[in-house]
Amino acid sequence: MSEVVISAGDTAWVLASSALVLLMTPGLALFYGGMVRSKSVLNMMMMSLISIGIVSVLWVIYGFKLAFGYEANSPWYGSFSPYVS
Repeated sequence: MSEVVISAGDTAWVLASSALVLLMTPGLALFYGGMVRSKSVLNMMMMSLISIGIVSVLWVIYGFKLAFGYEANSPWYGSFSPYVS
């Protein structure tokens, strides 16, 4: 097995883009909150903010392996081997 080299630039880009999406979600909650009636604003904002937790868990389970998979045959994405037989 060859030695795995993790690029600092690629990792920094994934972290920076993830942080931007994390900051975008409260803005989206405010946008969606403005589109509903006043009695539904809190519910809509909480659904948007809860999605941060759900997507974070899904990233840990599936996304990390796709982004940083070591057995990849492609330079664009990681390995699908644990998910596709």
